[in-house]
Amino acid sequence: MMRKIISIFLSAAILLCFAACQTPAPQPEAAKLLEFPETNWSMTIQEVMDAYQVTPETEGVTVLDDQSAFRIEGLTLFGVKTDNVLFAFQQADGKLSHVRLAYPDDADMQTVRQQLQTLYGDSVKRHTRLEYDLQEATMEETEHFAFWHSATPISGYLNAEDWAAFQRLAQKKDEEQNAGGAWSAFMEKEPLVVLTWQDDASYPDNMTVSDDLPAMPKNKVVFNASILHYLPEFLASYK
Repeated sequence: MMRKIISIFLSAAILLCFAACQTPAPQPEAAKLLEFPETNWSMTIQEVMDAYQVTPETEGVTVLDDQSAFRIEGLTLFGVKTDNVLFAFQQADGKLSHVRLAYPDDADMQTVRQQLQTLYGDSVKRHTRLEYDLQEATMEETEHFAFWHSATPISGYLNAEDWAAFQRLAQKKDEEQNAGGAWSAFMEKEPLVVLTWQDDASYPDNMTVSDDLPAMPKNKVVFNASILHYLPEFLASYK
């Protein structure tokens, strides 16, 4: 059951995933990589637990059997008390990769949105990215959906050697899919971390929900650092 929950939580990142073993060191300013309060993206499960002063035995803490995630009930974050906060870790390297905050249905999500804006700057009104079928997908801010992405894109994060490897990879992708340079143009600008806020969330229309899955929280905030984690090994084979 918990594995299915995590798969839903991570589904938005699947199109960006490339297997990984290690995480680059985060930028010093939290806003650059949208670091979650009291954490950074290089932390292990033990380090995050230490940061929040909890253990697996603490009341309200649940650890997954495979140690890939843990949940804390009732934390107050961004000015509002949550139902729970789920911290998920990359299984290959054990580093923090996602954080999902589930808020009660009657939570003051405008306060949450305002505090996110204060901490991470202006939300992004519109962002277009390229998916694996070479179709463009556009995210737009609405009354019920807001998002931020890290200030540092892939092109601004990599050193010269890694950037050269990334360009070779993008060129290979372009050639394999006859993309005419689309991969290179889009992926070099792709943000490393994405933060989303929703106050009217629901399952996607094409998702089948079984009885053993919990209802998706109507009010939620998700931090997603998939690319940041997958980037090192993604590049390693092209150096």
